[in-house]
Amino acid sequence: MTRDEIKLRVLQCVDEVSEDGVANFGLDYPIDGFLDEAARQVLCMAPLEVLAGAVVDFASSPVMPLDDGSGIVALPEGFVRLKTFRMKGWKRPVTTAYPVGSPVYFRQFNRCMRGGCAKPVAIIDGDTLCYFSLPRDADHVVESAEAVVFVTPGERFPGKLVPSLAWLAASKVLTVMNESEAAAEARAMYQEQMNLL
Repeated sequence: MTRDEIKLRVLQCVDEVSEDGVANFGLDYPIDGFLDEAARQVLCMAPLEVLAGAVVDFASSPVMPLDDGSGIVALPEGFVRLKTFRMKGWKRPVTTAYPVGSPVYFRQFNRCMRGGCAKPVAIIDGDTLCYFSLPRDADHVVESAEAVVFVTPGERFPGKLVPSLAWLAASKVLTVMNESEAAAEARAMYQEQMNLL
């Protein structure tokens, strides 16, 4: 589906829930400004199994091992969320990455509480992933690494997510246009579409 077709879908959603319909706003309707924002939010929330077109392998990214057994790996451009990450020697992969400043992040600075081979931990710090950890003398080799990256709404955007995207973008547009009831209805439709995935 092209970007223009998705924008038309958003207009249809607005028309469905808005009292005045789209005719009230004419050509000044600010869909483009909210479409990418809504797409990023949908990619963050959607089940991983429907994100095939937005998942990339980054196992070949450069690794910077640190002296304490932890290390840093570059994330792919447009990173939205982690799917899986595993270092050679770990007993299981990491599927959840924590932000800097979280309680899990602060535990990584305590040798007794930090992640290890049995229960590894990943922290997202800007455009890098910090992993904890490996034994001090281990080789730092990425065994597997996949991430969801931002895909601009258009041809490559996962088709199953277009209904959710259209309703969320419609909700954002209606909020800015001060149509709070219609925006709430569009938001409810977005949630319903996400529940169907």
